[in-house]
Amino acid sequence: MYHVALCEDEQIFSVALEKDCRTIFQDNNIEYDLSVFANGTELLAAYKTQPKPFDLIILDIVMEDFNGIEVAKKIRQLHDDVMIIFITANKDYIFQIPGVHPFNFLTETSHMKIFIAP
Repeated sequence: MYHVALCEDEQIFSVALEKDCRTIFQDNNIEYDLSVFANGTELLAAYKTQPKPFDLIILDIVMEDFNGIEVAKKIRQLHDDVMIIFITANKDYIFQIPGVHPFNFLTETSHMKIFIAP
């Protein structure tokens, strides 16, 4: 079973991404547990209390409490092997994420299916 976290502070994107994730996992018969967080603070609090860390984190970069790059750096200190996929509307952030080693980088207009192999 995949333990997946989705962290997106804009509800319209969060709802759409959650729906896409559920569809992808179900269409590919992948067992999953999806947790949705509205900000980085919530994600970090949950991450620290999880009995098993998340296998995949889909993480918005631009958030009000603090940005996804900072959240990813804190997560990397706790668990270096988790896959992180950054999402954002601004492609310029791809050059600002050294040391975080994301699995992928998606714009909010990208189709989510590119991160799951058929």
